[in-house]
Amino acid sequence: MSRLHKNNRLREVRHVVRQGRWRVSGEQGQAYVEFLLVLPLFVVLIVGTTYLGRAWYAKVAAEMAAYDGARTAIEAMGETRGAWQGIIAARQTLAGFYLDPAHADVRVVPVNVWGRGQAVRCDVRYRVDLSGVPWIDWISAEPTLPVWARAVGQVEAFKSEW
Repeated sequence: MSRLHKNNRLREVRHVVRQGRWRVSGEQGQAYVEFLLVLPLFVVLIVGTTYLGRAWYAKVAAEMAAYDGARTAIEAMGETRGAWQGIIAARQTLAGFYLDPAHADVRVVPVNVWGRGQAVRCDVRYRVDLSGVPWIDWISAEPTLPVWARAVGQVEAFKSEW
């Protein structure tokens, strides 16, 4: 850039500053204030959507854990071993989704009685932590969202004893 061009540019800037054109006009200031008023709403909306995605992810994980728990339980022939293995399988599935299995309540029970051809149910309840959502304390006293899932399977009627 030549020296003459720099001097001309500097003169233009001085002229704008002297005339006061650098000041914000009324409408531009109004838009700025409106933006500042709406900004917290946008932040809450974006953060809330993120945490809703976390809750949806936990719901999918709970459904998969319930299915795995029921499927593992019906593969075992005995009630004690089946329920125990179903609970372990459901907790391992939650851990596979990077969720803390200690925060889950897993129950594997027969619908009527445990036996061949009978139905077995696996219930998984998980509480999603929402403490990072802005202003969640104003909405709820407990910043967690319960998520649950249930799967039912039938014990094989013609499976041989091992």
